[in-house]
Amino acid sequence: MVDQASGWTYSGVGDVLDTHNYPDPLCSASAVQAVACGEFGGVWIGIQNHTWSPSTSDVAPTEAVASVTSQFQSLAGELPELMQNQGMSAAVYTEVSDVEIEEAGLRTFDRKILKPDLAQMQATITAITLQPMFVPCWTENGNGLTAEYFTGTNLANRVFVRTDTKVDFNWDGVSPGNDLAGRQFSARWSGLVQPRYSEGYTFHLTTSDGCRLWVNGQLLIDKWRDDTNTDVAGSMSLTGGQQYPLIIEYYDNTNPADAIFEWDSASQTRQVVPQGVLFSSNTPPTLAAISNAVITAGQTFLLTNSATDSDVPAQALTWALASSPAGASINATNGVLTWRPAIAQSLSTNSFTVVVTVNGIPPLSATQSFNVAVLLPATPVLGAPTLASGTFRCYVGGSVGPDYSVYAATNLASGWQLLLVTNPATVPFVFIDPTPLNSQQRYYRIMLGP
Repeated sequence: MVDQASGWTYSGVGDVLDTHNYPDPLCSASAVQAVACGEFGGVWIGIQNHTWSPSTSDVAPTEAVASVTSQFQSLAGELPELMQNQGMSAAVYTEVSDVEIEEAGLRTFDRKILKPDLAQMQATITAITLQPMFVPCWTENGNGLTAEYFTGTNLANRVFVRTDTKVDFNWDGVSPGNDLAGRQFSARWSGLVQPRYSEGYTFHLTTSDGCRLWVNGQLLIDKWRDDTNTDVAGSMSLTGGQQYPLIIEYYDNTNPADAIFEWDSASQTRQVVPQGVLFSSNTPPTLAAISNAVITAGQTFLLTNSATDSDVPAQALTWALASSPAGASINATNGVLTWRPAIAQSLSTNSFTVVVTVNGIPPLSATQSFNVAVLLPATPVLGAPTLASGTFRCYVGGSVGPDYSVYAATNLASGWQLLLVTNPATVPFVFIDPTPLNSQQRYYRIMLGP
């Protein structure tokens, strides 16, 4: 593994994201690299008669033991939180020995004195590494919360809707967007929150003026009054990986507008609730009922489906057929279903299942099933034949919908020639043989399609 920059200027490459920080350990989160604290600590203390540059502040070895050991234990106590919540893989205490005027080592400059109690240090490290670490295995791919912004303080006159990745705002008189005034406005955030751990959570809202919070339908925070930057909190037990309905309401009256939504639990320190665990409001679409139908083979069955989405803003709809007979199709964008049954599909009942899906997170669908019975078209009938000036004409009766293919031959056994393919809008229709009659007999055949 390559650590391209040990703690300093990071150039965006390498397998390890390494952070150096003194005295407290620190590391940055990364989704694509191992993260480490390559240096922390630096407990500075000089030992009398064992420094490169003696100082009046140097202490006796016995005095150093308690000081260095206790400070190391305190700093090491911060490591589990970084391991659990930041994914830290390694931490390096600095440094092994004093280097000239740097007196932050575990041993003195001359290597003769070990400053801390080594056994206590080892016990501290062992206790940390033996702690069970729970790593959430569910995906945190949230897109944020549906945000509605209103003019006035009563959530009544909506101006615009958008998706906010998190609730962490300090507007301080600046418009939240769409030219909405930076004072005396209100907002509602709604969606789902997905906790990381199965334990009790405390949710915090820090706002100027009023705020309310519901989690899973339970009102946890109810501070619907003017005030200045008050932190209010509410707690409940949640199951890790499960998504819970969430609503935050807020209004600003006369104080500088701000709103911050945070959480903490036994396994994680207080932080702004991040985008990954927040999912915008999403409900299944409502698909209008579809009635059974009857159609004649060769006719076109055309169905314009209709669906609505109650989410704000409404999600995009995508249409599909979960089941259908051969030849049927549906427009994925507008839901128009088209099917022209073939003659061979006559005298059958065909099942359709229409599916409409919204593009929210997670995608949700609605379905409707219905049947279409296909009738056999009427047998074609030739009527009122006439012969004038060597041209044959007649009426062709039957059903509207099928294609009519007219063939002709001078004998029944062979030589059939296609003269006409038509799909008449009305029947009967007139057929005129385009071929001059110059034979003693001529036969006609009409076939239906498709």
